Amino acid sequence: MRTIFLSTALLALAAFPAAAADPALLDLIPPDSAVIAGLDLEKVRESPFGKYVFSTMNVSQSDIEKFTQLVGFDPLKDLSEVIVASPTAEMKADGLILIRGMFDQSKLTGVAGLQGASIDSYQGFRILSAPRGNGRTAPMSIALLPGGLAVGPDVALRAALDRAAKGQSIGKDLAARVQRASADHDAWVLTQVSPSKFAPRMRNQRAPEVAGGAGVDKLLNGSLFQGIENVSGGLRFGANVVVSGQATARSDQDAVALGDVVKFVSSMVTSNAPSDAPPALLTMLGTLQTSSEGRMFRFSMSAPQGDLERLMNGRMGMRARPVVHRP
Repeated sequence: MRTIFLSTALLALAAFPAAAADPALLDLIPPDSAVIAGLDLEKVRESPFGKYVFSTMNVSQSDIEKFTQLVGFDPLKDLSEVIVASPTAEMKADGLILIRGMFDQSKLTGVAGLQGASIDSYQGFRILSAPRGNGRTAPMSIALLPGGLAVGPDVALRAALDRAAKGQSIGKDLAARVQRASADHDAWVLTQVSPSKFAPRMRNQRAPEVAGGAGVDKLLNGSLFQGIENVSGGLRFGANVVVSGQATARSDQDAVALGDVVKFVSSMVTSNAPSDAPPALLTMLGTLQTSSEGRMFRFSMSAPQGDLERLMNGRMGMRARPVVHRP
């Protein structure tokens, strides 16, 4: 049964994210989430870069058909939106995955039952709960929603349904941030914590030479990044892929200083770039725009989607394998 839960979540995320986030999904986001990320799959599927990404996926048509027949939906066609909410910056498997799309809920329920899931009703929704297994991981559950699914640890999932039933929203400020991020981007992420909270995840990563080659975790633990209260940003796909975002600093002066640091690093990377540097990276840095207003720092940059395709194909070793969809 756990395979069904993991397959549902992983295939949704592997597919990739301007309409704002679905309000029905917003109601289920835990208000204390440290990180919230979303994917507008409908927009991505129609974009040139999105089509390229789908073509590189190492998934055969027969595998897609088998999965569709098994659980009642095509992960490459029937998913519309995915939102992931994590209670920690570590992004461990203890958050919620909220999915909007078209599902054959009867088939999904039948398959879950055959694999040992318990099936019950909670707050008016059918819940499919995986067996507890070895006890080393939290038991996972799926809530069947009108036009969607919610996947996550059973306790967290039922708590989200309780909040929604009581009309306890995520709050106006957080809801506004989510709606703004999802309206401005096709793939987006926002945090309610400082970037310094991500330092443990970056312990083995190295910064560019222009930053002295220090560990990324040490840079994030620097005073400038510790002074950032939250960040948000994302990608918008089209003929040009636009990357943009913003950060809330602890003071007006810190916002200006952050902009100065970003521009300095960009300039150093561009001027010291090797001859084989990815064109997409140099193009993006050449279009970098920054601004600050009060405590808010904003940036944006872009590159032709063709440059990013070549970056993915050449630097990451990806080779296109077209997936032939059913008519």
